[in-house]
Amino acid sequence: VVILTNLSGTILSVPLSYRIFDAYLGAQQRDWSAEMLKTVKTQQEQAKAANAKMEAERVKGTSPSLALEKYAGDYQDEMYGDAKIVFENGKLKLQFGPNYTGDLEHWRYDVFRLTWRDQQQGKAFVSFRLNRQGKVEVMNVENIGEFTRAPEKKSETANK
Repeated sequence: VVILTNLSGTILSVPLSYRIFDAYLGAQQRDWSAEMLKTVKTQQEQAKAANAKMEAERVKGTSPSLALEKYAGDYQDEMYGDAKIVFENGKLKLQFGPNYTGDLEHWRYDVFRLTWRDQQQGKAFVSFRLNRQGKVEVMNVENIGEFTRAPEKKSETANK
């Protein structure tokens, strides 16, 4: 059974496919939609509780080690490619490939909360590691990986 949908992130296909299997196999009919709804509501409550716990454990009153614009730059990963931190209007944003952009909010120390602009992507944490000279060396994007800061490009006027 193949069920196609044109909405990314939908789970409609799961209870529908179970219903089709039940009918095909002559199994007792179940209300798969109700069961799926119950599961989704449970997951939402668990996520809400986890977020509340995370917020309660947040270390408040901290500042980033550097001025925000010092985190801006190009970052690279062999597997995932390039990512860019942009400082714009006093805030940081992450651009990852052509389709992923997210806003960074300071969370604590050198950790930022990433909110993807596509809500289906959810939220994650981005942390930065500094070298001995106090410059950003590595950016870690939760559930994606570690990106190394690319060397800064010399400006055209500096070469003349």
